[in-house]
Amino acid sequence: MAYVGTGHVFRLNGPRVEAFSGVGGEVFRLLVRGDIEECRALVHASRHIRPRLTFDKGWGGPVSVRADGSVFALRLLPGQDEEPRPGSGR
Repeated sequence: MAYVGTGHVFRLNGPRVEAFSGVGGEVFRLLVRGDIEECRALVHASRHIRPRLTFDKGWGGPVSVRADGSVFALRLLPGQDEEPRPGSGR
């Protein structure tokens, strides 16, 4: 499923991480058009088929999809997953 939303890069206790939050593309299109009742019907009809929480290998981190179709994903940016070694100056 394609999602529409926004991404942010920030430091989380030191390492740089990327976060994405959004909604399913079809839900977004309905909201933009103002089709609130159709949006509600779509969300209600598909609330039991969405994954809840998973590690997405393609994304590279945990992804949470709520029953309402909203999504939140978090991942470390490349090079941020290494633990500093004693005496390495990092």
